[in-house]
Amino acid sequence: MQPEHIPPRERQAEDRIVVTGIGLVTPLGIGVAPFWQGLATGRSAIGPATLFNADDLACGVAAEVPSFEPQLFMESKEARKLSRASQFAVAAARMALNDAAMVVNDQNRYEIGVLIANSSTSPPEIEISTKVYFERGPSRINPFHFAASLPHMPACQVTIQLGLLGHSSAIGTACAAGAQAIGEAAEIIRRGDANVTRDQQSAAASSDPPTPGRLHQRPCNQHAAWRYRRDASDQTGLWRKCIPGANQLDQVDDWPPDQRRWSG
Repeated sequence: MQPEHIPPRERQAEDRIVVTGIGLVTPLGIGVAPFWQGLATGRSAIGPATLFNADDLACGVAAEVPSFEPQLFMESKEARKLSRASQFAVAAARMALNDAAMVVNDQNRYEIGVLIANSSTSPPEIEISTKVYFERGPSRINPFHFAASLPHMPACQVTIQLGLLGHSSAIGTACAAGAQAIGEAAEIIRRGDANVTRDQQSAAASSDPPTPGRLHQRPCNQHAAWRYRRDASDQTGLWRKCIPGANQLDQVDDWPPDQRRWSG
């Protein structure tokens, strides 16, 4: 039997919102500490592409998440059903929840919302299903791949895996999605639709079809800011990235100053 819904308390438009927890799954490392250490030391997260065949591409480098083990954040059976982007989202959300020292229970799960931004859906799953369709026929397609590739699925999986029953939605505005998610999450709290929101951007875009298309964008490819040096030769180009992260937002009065990551 579900507990009686507890509506969020009324908010004011001028209420300040704070970031109380952060979770990161990035090419620089998994977690806040490895990520910050990579930034502070100027370590590059770009290297040879391993998640797709780059032999015939003008640019053979990518920013991939190394050594990611989804079993550390969810059951192996569940992980096999999820796209890599959804796995990243669940992992980042769990880390943000732990960073905020928040325990989800029947008293607060209806007040915690999820808002996840996508720069794309899940190209690897789409690619795999397309190849199977043409090579082995439609009956051989993994039934989980269609659902896994939907743009709102990372948000859906975070609510399922963490047991969150508040406001849930997704944003798909490409590279601007992450910044938009933070603003939208704050407004969700201000208008009283949730007391806490978990905003994220999740992407796992490294696969064959999107990469050649992006590499045909010659101005971007020729003037990309990042350069990877290998065997005394430079490979410069527009690189594919996998950079999901999660923030936990709450109303400023609910958290003491020493527990606020950022306020605005």
